[in-house]
Amino acid sequence: MSKLVKNLQKFKLITFDLSDTLVKFKRPPGIVYAETATALGLPSVDPQKLAAQFSSNFKQMDRDYPNFGRNVMGWDTWWEKLIFNIFKSAGTELNPDELYHLTSELIDKFETDECYEVQDGAIELIEKIKDIDKIVGIVSNFDPRLRYLVENMKLPQFDFVVGSYEAGAAKPDPSIFDLALKMTNFNAFSEQSLHIGNTPTLDYVAAKEADWSGALITNGQTGWMLHKDKINENHVFESLQDFLRKLETDDIEWDETTK
Repeated sequence: MSKLVKNLQKFKLITFDLSDTLVKFKRPPGIVYAETATALGLPSVDPQKLAAQFSSNFKQMDRDYPNFGRNVMGWDTWWEKLIFNIFKSAGTELNPDELYHLTSELIDKFETDECYEVQDGAIELIEKIKDIDKIVGIVSNFDPRLRYLVENMKLPQFDFVVGSYEAGAAKPDPSIFDLALKMTNFNAFSEQSLHIGNTPTLDYVAAKEADWSGALITNGQTGWMLHKDKINENHVFESLQDFLRKLETDDIEWDETTK
């Protein structure tokens, strides 16, 4: 029995987060927003100002209207409101017609490889997991473009894709993990499931609280240490490549002990 098979033998289901786990932005979204606005003939905006405003405005919108506005507004309206706020914060107020055309263009762009690229090691890891007959899915906080983005990025075929907007629940809500189990036709239970993601609270801790196992991919970041009382450091990996290497060479214990 290979190390990979042994390390994953307790699992029937393995799921991945998408953003910053399997794919990442090619460039900061704010830069793409500025270039797209210029191409549409809209008022010129400093790309760096837009880039600086993206994260804070995204987090505020997520607090005010969680899960892309589910049950409050359409997801595309949510993005329109976010884009308006980002440009306004950078000193440019778009009129309704400008906002509509810019939002439509950006929504289309951000479901393609024009804006995203596949993380190093992602395809190899997915294929090796599929080769040992695991059920493989995606569980991601994302709007309905999720399945189109997965297809457009030419990732290996998944058994299912669960996006938070369509599911009506976003990580860390355990019900999104329960829905993933239902997608297997109950061929896997929580204790036979592993979720792999890059966000300490939304991926690793949320999976554990849903009675799954978790693997945290840090992408070289150290923020996970703020939550180290809830995270087993043996389940923390610098990258997908690091995770695969350790699956193939180390002995990984998926117990409940936090070290």
